[in-house]
Amino acid sequence: MSKKIIKIKLIALAFVFTQYSYADSLTLDGRFDYIGSYFDKESDRSSYSGFQMTDMRVDLKGAYKERYSYRLRYNFRKSPDNDSYDNTPKGLEYAYVMTRLYDGLSLAIGKVAVLIGGTEYDYLSSHIYQYSLVGDGFPVFETGATVSYDFLGQSIQLQVINSDKTVDEEGNRAQKSQAVGAVWYGSFLNGSIKPIFGYSEFALAGDNSDKHLAMGIKLTAVNSVLDIDRLQTTKVRSNNDTRNVSSILQIKSLIGKFEPLAKVFLDQSYLDDELQFKAVGFDAALQYYPDTKDNIRYHIVYSSYNKKPESQGSVDTNDYQVLVGTYFNIPVM
Repeated sequence: MSKKIIKIKLIALAFVFTQYSYADSLTLDGRFDYIGSYFDKESDRSSYSGFQMTDMRVDLKGAYKERYSYRLRYNFRKSPDNDSYDNTPKGLEYAYVMTRLYDGLSLAIGKVAVLIGGTEYDYLSSHIYQYSLVGDGFPVFETGATVSYDFLGQSIQLQVINSDKTVDEEGNRAQKSQAVGAVWYGSFLNGSIKPIFGYSEFALAGDNSDKHLAMGIKLTAVNSVLDIDRLQTTKVRSNNDTRNVSSILQIKSLIGKFEPLAKVFLDQSYLDDELQFKAVGFDAALQYYPDTKDNIRYHIVYSSYNKKPESQGSVDTNDYQVLVGTYFNIPVM
């Protein structure tokens, strides 16, 4: 099936749903930027500048009676080719039906978000200007089932999803183990303090595995938000183990129609517990909302990334980026 036909079918399906009471909302969101990136001559990347579409999504949400709800979200920036294992387009981010089993207890089945958590994971990608080492490598969407229990502003979620997508020489699926995950979203003092703890483990072929850990807290006061996170990914392999750690601090404050944002993070990468490199990333952004009632934003951002390898003879690299762009999230129907 061609890429064009897949996109047309998704848009047609969304249109049909919105004609009935089962659809609550259909939105289009995206981000466009003009980017200027500059890298040291020692870096393995080339400097460039130009216009770029960071995201372009259509998001359909709805409900049927009181017990059932659904979500269908497609990202046009991603490849429309089917995942060879679960037969969903790679651009299809959400495609699930949720059933409310009891008060506070629900079950979602389909393509869902992987349970990890943290600032870089919970924020929409359009709101992230530069990812940390760990955040950039997190798995995001997979097919499976998620059980959620919400109580007193808290949420505990458990999940089983596809993990090892091994295919043998004849093209047969050879997965034997699934990934499991759990996350706790806390909320205290009317939501002004929100701790988070998440863990996911992906069983891979042989005795290999990927383990993802997220710990953090979100503090809100008046119009300011402070996010502090520590993320870790451990890749267990037969010949060695790799452990990446990212510590992140981000603060933003809405002042009238302007929202300045600052973010700093420290990346560390270990091979069998021996430090390979460390790096410091920094973002400084000024965001402007013409009408705070509308979800339209203009932004100008300066980003830097300084990497310091530990191996003898290696040189430090310094990467810089300036971007100017806009983000929008508007109702379509």
